Amino acid sequence: MINKLRIWDKFDKRMIGSNRIVRINFDRVTGEAISVNFLKRTLASHIKPSYRDVDVTIAEFIIMESTGLFDEFGTEVYEGDVIHNAFVIGCDIVETKGIIRKGLLHWEIEECESGVIERLTPSNILESKVIGNIYEMKVDRTIYHQ
Repeated sequence: MINKLRIWDKFDKRMIGSNRIVRINFDRVTGEAISVNFLKRTLASHIKPSYRDVDVTIAEFIIMESTGLFDEFGTEVYEGDVIHNAFVIGCDIVETKGIIRKGLLHWEIEECESGVIERLTPSNILESKVIGNIYEMKVDRTIYHQ
Protein backbone atom coordinates (compact mmCIF):
# COMPACT_ATOMS: atom_id res chain seq x y z
CA MET A 1 0.00 0.00 0.00
CA ILE A 2 1.28 3.46 -0.88
CA ASN A 3 0.91 5.90 1.99
CA LYS A 4 -1.22 8.93 1.19
CA LEU A 5 -0.58 12.14 3.06
CA ARG A 6 -2.19 15.51 3.50
CA ILE A 7 -0.72 18.55 5.19
CA TRP A 8 -2.23 21.18 7.48
CA ASP A 9 -0.83 24.67 6.79
CA LYS A 10 -0.55 26.24 10.28
CA PHE A 11 -0.16 29.77 8.94
CA ASP A 12 -3.04 29.88 6.44
CA LYS A 13 -5.11 27.38 8.45
CA ARG A 14 -6.01 25.19 5.49
CA MET A 15 -5.55 21.63 4.31
CA ILE A 16 -3.25 20.79 1.40
CA GLY A 17 -4.12 17.55 -0.36
CA SER A 18 -1.70 14.86 -1.46
CA ASN A 19 -2.14 15.92 -5.09
CA ARG A 20 -0.23 19.18 -4.31
CA ILE A 21 2.72 17.51 -2.50
CA VAL A 22 5.77 16.78 -4.67
CA ARG A 23 7.98 15.28 -1.96
CA ILE A 24 8.81 15.33 1.73
CA ASN A 25 12.49 15.52 2.63
CA PHE A 26 13.66 13.51 5.64
CA ASP A 27 16.75 13.75 7.82
CA ARG A 28 18.95 10.74 6.96
CA VAL A 29 19.98 10.17 10.58
CA THR A 30 16.77 10.75 12.58
CA GLY A 31 14.20 9.96 9.90
CA GLU A 32 12.29 13.14 10.84
CA ALA A 33 10.63 15.23 8.14
CA ILE A 34 12.59 18.45 7.62
CA SER A 35 11.02 20.10 4.57
CA VAL A 36 8.22 19.72 2.09
CA ASN A 37 8.12 20.47 -1.63
CA PHE A 38 4.80 21.60 -3.11
CA LEU A 39 3.62 22.16 -6.64
CA LYS A 40 3.82 25.79 -7.73
CA ARG A 41 0.99 28.08 -6.61
CA THR A 42 -0.02 25.76 -3.74
CA LEU A 43 1.12 28.05 -0.96
CA ALA A 44 -0.54 31.32 -0.12
CA SER A 45 0.32 34.47 1.77
CA HIS A 46 3.37 33.55 3.86
CA ILE A 47 5.48 32.10 1.05
CA LYS A 48 6.95 34.22 -1.73
CA PRO A 49 5.03 33.48 -4.96
CA SER A 50 6.92 31.20 -7.29
CA TYR A 51 6.44 29.68 -10.72
CA ARG A 52 8.39 26.57 -9.79
CA ASP A 53 8.17 23.97 -7.04
CA VAL A 54 8.87 25.33 -3.55
CA ASP A 55 10.74 23.72 -0.61
CA VAL A 56 9.42 24.90 2.75
CA THR A 57 10.53 24.06 6.29
CA ILE A 58 8.30 21.45 7.91
CA ALA A 59 7.83 23.56 11.08
CA GLU A 60 5.04 25.45 9.30
CA PHE A 61 3.03 22.30 8.57
CA ILE A 62 1.53 19.19 10.16
CA ILE A 63 1.70 15.96 8.14
CA MET A 64 -1.24 13.55 8.41
CA GLU A 65 -1.28 10.01 7.03
CA SER A 66 -4.25 8.19 5.53
CA THR A 67 -5.57 5.18 7.47
CA GLY A 68 -6.50 3.42 4.24
CA LEU A 69 -10.10 3.29 5.49
CA PHE A 70 -13.11 5.08 4.03
CA ASP A 71 -16.29 6.31 5.70
CA GLU A 72 -19.77 5.33 4.59
CA PHE A 73 -19.75 8.11 1.98
CA GLY A 74 -16.39 7.13 0.46
CA THR A 75 -14.38 9.88 2.18
CA GLU A 76 -10.85 8.77 3.00
CA VAL A 77 -10.08 8.78 6.75
CA TYR A 78 -6.84 10.49 7.85
CA GLU A 79 -4.94 10.85 11.08
CA GLY A 80 -6.43 13.80 12.98
CA ASP A 81 -9.91 13.35 11.50
CA VAL A 82 -12.92 13.55 13.77
CA ILE A 83 -15.38 10.80 12.99
CA HIS A 84 -18.75 9.59 14.18
CA ASN A 85 -18.58 5.81 14.40
CA ALA A 86 -20.46 2.71 15.51
CA PHE A 87 -18.50 -0.23 16.96
CA VAL A 88 -19.64 -3.75 17.75
CA ILE A 89 -18.41 -4.69 21.22
CA GLY A 90 -19.66 -8.15 22.08
CA CYS A 91 -23.38 -8.02 21.27
CA ASP A 92 -23.67 -4.26 21.78
CA ILE A 93 -23.42 -1.43 19.28
CA VAL A 94 -21.61 1.57 20.73
CA GLU A 95 -21.70 4.95 18.99
CA THR A 96 -18.74 7.28 19.43
CA LYS A 97 -17.35 10.55 18.22
CA GLY A 98 -13.59 10.49 18.28
CA ILE A 99 -10.26 11.51 16.88
CA ILE A 100 -8.23 9.22 14.64
CA ARG A 101 -4.65 8.74 15.78
CA LYS A 102 -1.78 6.41 15.01
CA GLY A 103 -1.16 3.68 17.56
CA LEU A 104 2.02 1.65 17.82
CA LEU A 105 1.03 -0.89 15.16
CA HIS A 106 -2.50 0.13 14.23
CA TRP A 107 -4.95 3.03 13.94
CA GLU A 108 -7.03 4.07 16.94
CA ILE A 109 -10.03 6.23 17.67
CA GLU A 110 -9.84 8.23 20.87
CA GLU A 111 -13.31 9.12 22.12
CA CYS A 112 -13.76 12.87 22.51
CA GLU A 113 -15.76 12.72 25.73
CA SER A 114 -14.14 9.91 27.71
CA GLY A 115 -10.66 9.63 26.22
CA VAL A 116 -11.21 5.86 25.86
CA ILE A 117 -9.09 4.42 23.05
CA GLU A 118 -10.40 1.72 20.71
CA ARG A 119 -8.56 -0.02 17.91
CA LEU A 120 -9.83 1.08 14.49
CA THR A 121 -10.13 -1.74 11.95
CA PRO A 122 -12.33 -2.33 8.88
CA SER A 123 -14.00 -5.31 10.58
CA ASN A 124 -15.24 -3.38 13.63
CA ILE A 125 -16.62 -0.37 11.81
CA LEU A 126 -20.33 -0.63 11.07
CA GLU A 127 -20.91 2.93 10.02
CA SER A 128 -18.59 5.90 10.11
CA LYS A 129 -18.68 9.44 8.92
CA VAL A 130 -15.85 11.96 8.79
CA ILE A 131 -17.26 15.11 10.37
CA GLY A 132 -14.07 17.21 10.23
CA ASN A 133 -10.56 17.28 11.63
CA ILE A 134 -8.95 18.58 14.80
CA TYR A 135 -7.50 21.61 13.05
CA GLU A 136 -10.64 22.91 11.38
CA MET A 137 -13.12 22.01 14.14
CA LYS A 138 -13.30 23.19 17.72
CA VAL A 139 -12.31 19.91 19.35
CA ASP A 140 -10.69 19.52 22.75
CA ARG A 141 -7.19 18.59 21.58
CA THR A 142 -5.94 17.93 25.09
CA ILE A 143 -6.96 14.30 24.63
CA TYR A 144 -5.15 14.06 21.31
CA HIS A 145 -1.53 13.08 21.92
CA GLN A 146 0.34 13.15 18.64
